[in-house]
Parts: sequence; structure tokens; C-alpha cells
Amino acid sequence: MVRWVSKSVQNSSVATTTVIEGNEGRVVVDAVDETGKPLNNLQLKANVSPPDTTRSPAEVQLEQIGPGRYQGVSPPATRGCIW
Repeated sequence: MVRWVSKSVQNSSVATTTVIEGNEGRVVVDAVDETGKPLNNLQLKANVSPPDTTRSPAEVQLEQIGPGRYQGVSPPATRGCIW
């Protein structure tokens, strides 16, 4: 279950989607410029924060899977993880 999604830069040209499938969490980012052209070759990462604040967030690198589309996969640590 995804309870909360955050991005550090507010930009209407970036759409973030999170999905939990089975025991795997996935974040997909679609990035375009102001004209709608896909933004390629970006270095993106996501942080998965466990609900237990004594543990550190896990960093997930996002890989480009298509024009302007990036994906990162991580098994959720426990129920209530925050992407």
C-alpha cells in the first residue's frame, strides 16, 4: 500500500505513479519539457521510507525504460512504506 508520494521539485512536466504488485513496489516517472518533448538521460532516484523511523530510507535508482519514462523497483520493507 502506498500512503504518500513526494517529489522535491514541483514541476507540472513530471508525473509520478506508484504501484504495489505482490511484494514489489514500483515507481514510474514520466518527464517532459514545456513543449511536451520527453526528457531523456536524467539521473533520477526515489527514497522508500519505512514507517519505523529508526531505520534509514532505501534509495532506489530509476532507469530509463522509454522516451521520458523512468522506473525503479524495490521490495517494500514493511506495510506502510512511503515512496
